[in-house]
Amino acid sequence: MKVIVNKKGGIVLPKEVREQLGIKRGMMLKLEIIDGKIVLTPVKTLADAAGIDEPELGMKLLKTLEEERRKEAELENKAQV
Repeated sequence: MKVIVNKKGGIVLPKEVREQLGIKRGMMLKLEIIDGKIVLTPVKTLADAAGIDEPELGMKLLKTLEEERRKEAELENKAQV
């Protein structure tokens, strides 16, 4: 299988490859050079493990969780005083 490198250095992974490896929009890939070959490997993130398909949704949920934890920490600190 062949792909063409565009002027910015990007390539398009064929649909068959994306489907076979479960690669979705916004997914992180690890790039390595092994024995003179480019090897791309899907990287599993916490969002992937949680089944979150949309990176924007994952970030929104993370920010919400961080804010809730910050508020809990403030309450804990006030209770200790």
